Amino acid sequence: MISLSRLALAAVAILFGLYHALLGFLILGEYQDSSFAIVGLVAYVVALLVASLDKRGLEMRPATAAFVLLVAVLLPQLIFLALGEVRQESYTTWHIAAIGTLLAIITIRKYEIFGWIGFAITSIEVVIWGGLDVVFNSGLVGALLLVATAQAASLALSSSTKSAEEFRMRALAIDTATAASSAARNERTRRLNETLNEVLPMLESISDSKGKLTKDERFKA
Repeated sequence: MISLSRLALAAVAILFGLYHALLGFLILGEYQDSSFAIVGLVAYVVALLVASLDKRGLEMRPATAAFVLLVAVLLPQLIFLALGEVRQESYTTWHIAAIGTLLAIITIRKYEIFGWIGFAITSIEVVIWGGLDVVFNSGLVGALLLVATAQAASLALSSSTKSAEEFRMRALAIDTATAASSAARNERTRRLNETLNEVLPMLESISDSKGKLTKDERFKA
């Protein structure tokens, strides 16, 4: 089974996620109120780092998943307040792809329900903000693809983990059976050797005396 470094995977996720934050930072001057955008950027970066680096293993903590989901739900409201009006030019909707990244991370880290709940809420927020016209050019489709891909990857990893565990259990059962068989064989050999060590001298004595044994020798035999 191929083993990948958890830190290497986390680094890839962080670098990919920081790209969206960089886009948001570069257009701060285009917001009517950049203070909301700055709060959104900071919250997003914190959620990205927490989601990517949270504990060893694939599954993250429930509290971490809940925190990331909360940030994903609140981020659109902060950016919409910063924009002040419906705008789709430039990279003003960078936060949609950023949310897709957060939701993809918690989805692949075993909180698929949170991922899809977050996407559903984000979709409603976007439609309320800009109407159906912004659905296809706000990055919402890209966010959907990110979450769906993460879902597929999560299922594949779960299947791979289950197969690896089954293989380990079968190997353990075989090793146990082999060890038991070897122990039984060694015990039989030991007992046979002990018996032979006692019987052979007696057989030699019987042969030498041509069967003429004393009372004690007959009793022992």
